Amino acid sequence: MLKALLASAAALAIASSANAATYAIQAGRLIVDAAQPARGNSTVIVENGRISRIDAGFTAPTGAIVVDERSKTVLPGMTDVHVHLTQDSGTPWYAYYTQKYSNPYAATVGLTHALEMARGGFTTVRDLGGDTSTVIAVRDAVAEGRFDPSPVFSDRLPFDDAATALAELPRKAVFVR
Repeated sequence: MLKALLASAAALAIASSANAATYAIQAGRLIVDAAQPARGNSTVIVENGRISRIDAGFTAPTGAIVVDERSKTVLPGMTDVHVHLTQDSGTPWYAYYTQKYSNPYAATVGLTHALEMARGGFTTVRDLGGDTSTVIAVRDAVAEGRFDPSPVFSDRLPFDDAATALAELPRKAVFVR
């Protein structure tokens, strides 16, 4: 299962690096909805960095780059809604108040952790507790293509209530920058 997940993450990295290309990701099994059984042979068509359709069987539009995952299980990118991108596990809380752990340093840690999350199959994460300007700097660096792991959202959204904030979050799919 881990190899299949890593293969899917590799496909994510390939697809997100060149959004203008068309990809045909051929999957032996495809999990679209965790509440439904996995689909059999399927092809995920990615155009301009977005999933445009899912075909039954193994297909490929003319000129598409074929990603052969026919012996693997492919699933959408996962979402983690409670991460601390700008902090390291095991570091005492008081260390973040030292000169080394400045906001610029935290941004570099955040970019590193965002890449680790993307490599693990997480295409969307929400940071909780990091300095707002630092987390937004990480998000913006990703959005501008300066660093390309995947979507990153801050928990500090400019909305009055959580329901509105969640409704306004973009509905992004796997292979999306």
